Amino acid sequence: MVTAIVREWDDEGGWGVLDSPETPGGYFGHYSHIQANGFRALSPGQQVDLTWEAPGFKQDGYNFRAVSIVPPDIHNWHQQRRTPTGSSGPATPRW
Repeated sequence: MVTAIVREWDDEGGWGVLDSPETPGGYFGHYSHIQANGFRALSPGQQVDLTWEAPGFKQDGYNFRAVSIVPPDIHNWHQQRRTPTGSSGPATPRW
């Protein structure tokens, strides 16, 4: 997993470009690979963690594509669900 910055994002099209030092030219990212619930979109300048691949062909003009995109608020949400305030054990889901 690497840290990347969102260069641009098209909410209507559901895709964008992400940059990191590991992949010159950027990654193609699709909303379906964002690890979140509800409407999934990113914002230019946002920092994310991602897993990527080089599929051997250009995905919409990019040599690399993201296969899992994890916004930082997802990490915080998972951490909060694991250890609620005042508890040392795992959280019990209330749904």
